[in-house]
Amino acid sequence: MKHSADDFLSEDGRRRIEERIKAVELRTAGEIVVMVAGSSASYPQAALSGSLLLSLVLAIPVAALYGSHDMWFFLSLFLPLLILFNEILTRVPSFCRLFAAKQAITEAVERASLAAFYARGITRTDSNTGILLYVSVLERRVRVVADKGINEHVAPDTWDELVGGIVGGIRSGDPSGAIASAVDRCGGMLEQHFPIQPGDKNELENRVIIG
Repeated sequence: MKHSADDFLSEDGRRRIEERIKAVELRTAGEIVVMVAGSSASYPQAALSGSLLLSLVLAIPVAALYGSHDMWFFLSLFLPLLILFNEILTRVPSFCRLFAAKQAITEAVERASLAAFYARGITRTDSNTGILLYVSVLERRVRVVADKGINEHVAPDTWDELVGGIVGGIRSGDPSGAIASAVDRCGGMLEQHFPIQPGDKNELENRVIIG
């Protein structure tokens, strides 16, 4: 998977998704938002843990190689390495992610997707029919957040299946196709429970959000 939100989708891929969103919203009272985020958190704890581990792994054998048991000699090796690795891990998120706990990643993606759901105004649709398809590139995670109007009619495992379809498409090298298919499936659910009504208006932009 690409590690940059900017190049995760091609221009054609973005247009394809945006056209599907527009088509769905012409026949339903729902609002679908697709967001591709570069990452959901900076993971400072993972950077610190990783730099500690890497510094120890290098400093201990070097000290042993020199036959030194002096603590100051060890610290003269360890501390510069700690600073160096912490800087590297902070600047290279894909490397830092290797030291992030799975639970920390899950929680970060959940927090970021919920924050985006509220910040983008998806909770403020007239019928509470907003859906966010959130892709976090660094973490290689996808999350679907739906407003209460939709969740009252849709089984929770439906979103898990939707996420699985998107993840599968991303792994096969077709992220835009996978996301477009997910938009279509959301459209089918919305059409069943929230068909378009007279006077319906487009409440949110149809463009794919990158950021």
